[in-house]
Amino acid sequence: MIKFIHKKYRKPKIEMTPFVKVCLLALRLYVFVLIGLMVLKFIVTVK
Repeated sequence: MIKFIHKKYRKPKIEMTPFVKVCLLALRLYVFVLIGLMVLKFIVTVK
């Protein structure tokens, strides 16, 4: 049963426009930058 579900939903049915892909990439980069800044702030505060 689970294999059937995985096979059925392996490829998403929605089409993403290039604009949506760029926006998602920008959001991902933004999240990584925020996490990096928080880690840096933590390291500086601990020292």
